[in-house]
Parts: sequence; structure tokens; C-alpha cells
Amino acid sequence: MIIQLDEAKRTLLQKKEEINELASALKLDELRQETAELEKKTLEADFWSRDDSGSILKRIKYLKDRVSAYETLESKLEDTLVLTD
Repeated sequence: MIIQLDEAKRTLLQKKEEINELASALKLDELRQETAELEKKTLEADFWSRDDSGSILKRIKYLKDRVSAYETLESKLEDTLVLTD
């Protein structure tokens, strides 16, 4: 049983590296930056009178959903690694 647990932990550590690479491939830092910039636009006085306000809100939701999906995956992996200790 201990051998299987060690093998599982090694596999999870490999997956952690792959998930870190995924963050880079998804350009999460850029997605977060774009989200912040778009959210600043929503604070402008004339935001709701703009023709593109709806598309900006949709883009913010898309970006947040994408980042959240990655963060959920990362969190679940971390939780699983803790259980193997």
C-alpha cells in the first residue's frame, strides 16, 4: 500500500509540472491583466451608455471562468498531494 501511495505521489508531482506548464500555455498572467483592464473600464462614468458594454462584460466573464477553471484544477491537485503526505 505504501508503495502505491509513493507511486501516486510521484504521478501527482508530474501532473503538477504539467499543470504549471498549462498556466504558461494559457497565458494566465495575460488573462488576469486583461480582466483587470476591462474591469477598470466598467468603473468609468459612461460605461453603461457604451455600445460595447455588454461585450466587455461577456469578455470579463469568459476570462474569469477560464482562470477559475485553471485555479480549481490546481487547487484540487494541491489538496490531493496533501492527502498523500
